[in-house]
Amino acid sequence: MAELHQLVHEVGASLGVEIEPPAVYQRHLEAVVYYATTRETPVEPSVTLEPTSRAASSAPSVSTSSDEYTEADEVITQHCEREWPDDYSMRSYCIDQQRQAVAQLRRGGPADIPMEIFRQIRRKCAREWPDDYSMRLYSEEQQIAAYRKVRPSEG
Repeated sequence: MAELHQLVHEVGASLGVEIEPPAVYQRHLEAVVYYATTRETPVEPSVTLEPTSRAASSAPSVSTSSDEYTEADEVITQHCEREWPDDYSMRSYCIDQQRQAVAQLRRGGPADIPMEIFRQIRRKCAREWPDDYSMRLYSEEQQIAAYRKVRPSEG
């Protein structure tokens, strides 16, 4: 999904159009990816559409408490109902995506990020995306990547 967000920004810049925040168009990108990947005749993308997950990296994770996700299923159900009131196929897809994001969020942060910094990032993303775990995960990944670029050099 990160590649699609980048595409939106690049097209907007090329056209000289101011881009709305991802929250405005996220569900539309999810719909494009969903329909593109569930067609009977598969579309051969020239780029990978799945975001690179920090949880999938080879670095060990630092765990955090999963207590903040105890009501995740209820939050997810309400969020996806609001986003897709008349489209049950997309609502089901939304629920699956949100649950996958919660599973990745439960894994905690990467070992190369100080716990204090990771908690700060996590709190910021939770404030910005209180009921959208996919966007919370995406935002955390973006913040972590940015921190890695700007952190003080080690050594």
